[in-house]
Amino acid sequence: PPIIDNNTITKYRNVPWSYLMNVCTHSYTLVWYDWKDWEQFIDYLALKGVNNILALTGQEEIQYKVFSQIGLTDTEIRTWFNGPAFLTWSRGQNEYGNNIAGPLPRKSWMKAQWSLQRDKILPRLAALGIVGQLPGFQGNVPVQIKKLFPDARITAAGDTGWIDSLDPVFATIADLWMKTLVDDFGMQHHWYQLDGYFNGATAPWLSLRKKSHKSESPFDRPLTTAATALSSLDYSGDEKEGIHHSLGLRGKQQLDKFGTIHHNETWYHRGAAAYRGLNRTDPDAIWSFQGFSFVGWSTPEQAGWLKGFVDSVPQNKFVIIDMSYGSVGEWKKQWSRSNDGAAFFGASFVWTVLPNFGGVAGIKGDVNQLNQIPFQALDEDNHNIIGSGGTPEGLNQNPFYYEFLFQQPFRTEPISNLTDEFSRFAQKRYNVPDD
Repeated sequence: PPIIDNNTITKYRNVPWSYLMNVCTHSYTLVWYDWKDWEQFIDYLALKGVNNILALTGQEEIQYKVFSQIGLTDTEIRTWFNGPAFLTWSRGQNEYGNNIAGPLPRKSWMKAQWSLQRDKILPRLAALGIVGQLPGFQGNVPVQIKKLFPDARITAAGDTGWIDSLDPVFATIADLWMKTLVDDFGMQHHWYQLDGYFNGATAPWLSLRKKSHKSESPFDRPLTTAATALSSLDYSGDEKEGIHHSLGLRGKQQLDKFGTIHHNETWYHRGAAAYRGLNRTDPDAIWSFQGFSFVGWSTPEQAGWLKGFVDSVPQNKFVIIDMSYGSVGEWKKQWSRSNDGAAFFGASFVWTVLPNFGGVAGIKGDVNQLNQIPFQALDEDNHNIIGSGGTPEGLNQNPFYYEFLFQQPFRTEPISNLTDEFSRFAQKRYNVPDD
């Protein structure tokens, strides 16, 4: 409708952050955007009140500089990256292999994306008050680094090496990574996206079958739950710096079934080491952790693992992006609650919906469930919920769903009549008469 007066309408947020993005979104949608597309997209986010997103564009040039300084060759680095549509797989925890549709060109791709991020995307985000979370060092590196640091705790997974965060090499690379990242992109927002278990193993949700990555199609290996992945690893009997490396620490934690949860000491120290990789460079660093890493967890022992991470980081500096299937909310589950009922043992969290995998388009999403976000958490006095939003793997589907999602932080209660809400949306979008 036309504006008929100059009256100002003020609405207050029910949570401070409106979040959007998934690490996969950059490969499945955003990787194809030029600046015209990005500018329109960022302006759209600002208009919808979104104020916190992942800003992962151009990170391959950062990695190239870091790995070059360590001593890897141009070919070793560029063939470790995947092609643009598969960058998610070589960037981190979806590690299916390397050089898929590669090698990645440096001048036409890496430097171009780096310039787009530095000169266009980040300044535009900052100008509109949108936080852009930068990528931190997660410990996954080209496997050739094992030859440069033969005594380091690096587990090979195909062509990738995974560095235990307790190993000094992790700190060395993390510091170089952060220096390069901050020198190139600045640190005006202090948010960093960082996933993983930091145990020298492989990705949380990748099957750990003992097969060569080159002998099979990446589509043939099934995904597994984080719990299954962890249970298949065993570092028993390995001692380092007085810290036991067995992931279970069986016998060391005194846990009654969903009684008092004590943090796992190994996870505590690994989490602290991962955070120091950010904090030494940026004293105000906030660690953003994708909660998909622990979807499927349910036991007191697993609760101790997560609590180890939560306790290892200063209060309000570890933020969990809750991204459970169907947006039901991992925060609701008994295993992830402290004795006083606080979700995620008091860690700040953002409750998101995950309506889309693989960038597949479709009219999908449970609006009835979405209607409860974030009110159900607020009604239960979860003072540590700091945001709501979406974590789709791809964008550009189901306009109503995202319109509804972005309005939730500005409502005071759930919509009582969703049918009427659908009608109002159709009237506004398609100029359909209300009769």
